[in-house]
Amino acid sequence: MNKCKVLVLAPALALASLLQLAAAAVVVQRTRLIIEPGEREGAVVVSALPRTPSLTQVWLTAADGADVDHFSVMPALSLIKAGDSQNIRVIYQGEGVAADRETLLRLNIQDAAPTRSELQGQNAVSSTLLQVIKVFYRPQALRGQDPLGAPLRLRWTIKERKGRDYVLRLENPGPFHIVFAGLALLGRDDKGAELVASDSEFQVLDPMASVDVLLRASGIDAPVRQLVFSTVNDFGMTEVFSGDVVNGAIAGVERVRAVSSRPAEPGPSGTDPAVPPSAPPRPPASTARAALG
Repeated sequence: MNKCKVLVLAPALALASLLQLAAAAVVVQRTRLIIEPGEREGAVVVSALPRTPSLTQVWLTAADGADVDHFSVMPALSLIKAGDSQNIRVIYQGEGVAADRETLLRLNIQDAAPTRSELQGQNAVSSTLLQVIKVFYRPQALRGQDPLGAPLRLRWTIKERKGRDYVLRLENPGPFHIVFAGLALLGRDDKGAELVASDSEFQVLDPMASVDVLLRASGIDAPVRQLVFSTVNDFGMTEVFSGDVVNGAIAGVERVRAVSSRPAEPGPSGTDPAVPPSAPPRPPASTARAALG
């Protein structure tokens, strides 16, 4: 297996998200919102489908689903006419977040389309979709620092083996979150490069934090020679990196290539595989959910 083929390690999850988005009454124009150093707010454009108006409710939560009181979102409730768009503003209140690192929030966008014609007048709505995008707030102290180079500064160690599985220790010394799309260890035998172990569930490594990730064995027991991992950058593009495994440590990590699975997004400021559902508001039982990037 060539290292460049290990690009998307969770095709089933990606397909599920696309199928859910196909049922949405609104289209969110980006997968992430980044409020850059020195800025107090950013915006996301939400557009209703050409023939489908939407009642759209928006709220913010912390990355773990908890309530937040140092950011606000406007408007919280919108009736978007068919074919129209609405700017959703995320505003920082000026205090309450770390000054030396990025803060990650979730912007929850829930839409409800009108019912089928035979149900109109019965106070019913059709099934709704909850879309979740990431919001990154960067304080003034991060001005001039390079978020796109953050994956190259990660520290990696193969901590131990559990049976045929591997435990990988990841350390992030920098101030930016790292959003992962997949991790894999490659080995080499007489057939060439082979996938030895992988993980497609771990999503986000916090700034100035470390974590142990379990990579499940593929069934091929070859000496591990290479780490390949993919991340999602500020522009919603998937970037692939690789490094050599030397005495249990990963060295010489470099960017292999960037792959975009969607049209290019606007700039990250707002002017241009899977987080848990949050509490407010209480969606009906028929609500579907999709996490974007």
